[in-house]
Amino acid sequence: MQFTHRKTGQRAERQAITFLRAQGLKLIRKNFYSRYGEIDIIMRSQHNIIFAEVKMRSSNTFGSPIEYVTLSKQKKIINTAQVFLLKHTKYTCLQPRFDVIGITPSKTIWIKNAFTSNY
Repeated sequence: MQFTHRKTGQRAERQAITFLRAQGLKLIRKNFYSRYGEIDIIMRSQHNIIFAEVKMRSSNTFGSPIEYVTLSKQKKIINTAQVFLLKHTKYTCLQPRFDVIGITPSKTIWIKNAFTSNY
């Protein structure tokens, strides 16, 4: 079961990267881990460093993929982003942004500034 979830997650992340590249973003890193958690995708635009969480669902029966990015998950992403920026200071000149990519078989939803780091 875990293997199937991992493969599905990797496929969703590849799909999200392709989508975001088509929007003009550049990939910095996939699957950055810290003791706080993981960031699925880190990308950049001219002025932003984007920390993106990717969620894929086969349907919206139990809610949209976006709804699965809980407050707890947001805090983990924010803490992990802080670790990334401490380790990679060349990106501190960019404005951090937290996006969520929700993927279903029928569409991809991109929410820019889905949450902020004001905790």
